[in-house]
Amino acid sequence: MATHLRIHLGKERELYEQPPLVPAAEQARVFAVPDWADVHLARMLAPVNRVGFVLQLGYFQISQRFYVATRYHAADVAYVAQQLGLGPADFDPLRYADARYYGLG
Repeated sequence: MATHLRIHLGKERELYEQPPLVPAAEQARVFAVPDWADVHLARMLAPVNRVGFVLQLGYFQISQRFYVATRYHAADVAYVAQQLGLGPADFDPLRYADARYYGLG
């Protein structure tokens, strides 16, 4: 049986690699931290890791995909940072990409 792979090119690929747009009215639901994740979040020392973890978790829950941190939407970063008592400047996607799970980031 033949298997066909669809190759995304140009604009279609760019859209595929972007995290989903989360409307402001849905941010509380999408980026809510489930009970099982609280222990992991508490062990993360660096703010960049905490914000990145919640964003990645939320995006994964609605799309079943992981995304590159440099593509996270600014509105989502600001929302999650505020929920964690941080500012948007506490999330540097380049530091998150290289951060260790429990490290200082």
